Amino acid sequence: MSTEKVGGKVQDIKSEAKYQPIPLSSTAQLRLESHMKAQESLTDELVGLAAAMKSNTLALETKVHERGRLLDGTEMALNQSSYATKAAVVKSKAIHRRGRLNFCLSCLVILLICGGFAGMFVFIRVTSFVGYKNQSAKTVPVMAAHQPLTQRRHSPSPLPNEEL
Repeated sequence: MSTEKVGGKVQDIKSEAKYQPIPLSSTAQLRLESHMKAQESLTDELVGLAAAMKSNTLALETKVHERGRLLDGTEMALNQSSYATKAAVVKSKAIHRRGRLNFCLSCLVILLICGGFAGMFVFIRVTSFVGYKNQSAKTVPVMAAHQPLTQRRHSPSPLPNEEL
């Protein structure tokens, strides 16, 4: 029950006024209706904007999930590529070590062969300077002892044109 204190007396508001509307003038009524129409159009527009915002939010959520899946796939591919690269680096280092070892061994073999050729060259030069004066008769081959030591004085006859 609602009461009101007026001039020291407590009065019941419901009993005196039964909520009767105050009559409005026609201009005020028109103004009120125009404001109500504007409010309804704004409410409709806000409802449309809210629906558009909801659809945009759902579309954005879909795109975010799609991008998340794409990033997960990219991360997995990047990890695989990183592991493959590390494995390739390890293999290439092993190959490089073997190649370096093979190169060193090849250089050593070439150096030994060159040393052998140089030693043979020096041996041939030294023996040609010293000569074979100290050679004994036992070292002469048997076939050479039976052959005459004469040289040919005539040149062989030229071949006829038919045999060429």
